[in-house]
Amino acid sequence: MAREARVTVVFRRPAGKASALASTVTVPAPYSIVSHPAEIGATEALRFEAKDLNGPVAVVVSGGCLKRTNTLASPKGGRFETPPLNLTFATNVSRCDASFEVRATTAGRMDPAFGSSNDIFDRTGYESVQRRTFHAVVKP
Repeated sequence: MAREARVTVVFRRPAGKASALASTVTVPAPYSIVSHPAEIGATEALRFEAKDLNGPVAVVVSGGCLKRTNTLASPKGGRFETPPLNLTFATNVSRCDASFEVRATTAGRMDPAFGSSNDIFDRTGYESVQRRTFHAVVKP
């Protein structure tokens, strides 16, 4: 089974400025999409299988004739499933080739040496993402 990896990010600053040597993030474990639909209805729930993936995960649906949509997929009986997609077509089409990007994400901790709470880096931290994409035809 694949494992997560802890990463430390070190920022060394010039003399006279504090360095930030201990920002950390845990990179999600590598995973693979092992099955997915070749075709899906625009209002159906998306179901797919993945190996070594912990959930829930984000799914971004995009295509030249679709309005980009973000949703979540949760583990369900050995598979992942989204709520009904309710995709919106940008044009009047009978089918649309779409990309489904599955994102496993973790948040990290920013080193306090980055400054006060007014410093944008201190507030946002790090994000680590493993992404996998598959393609399917979406029909109205």
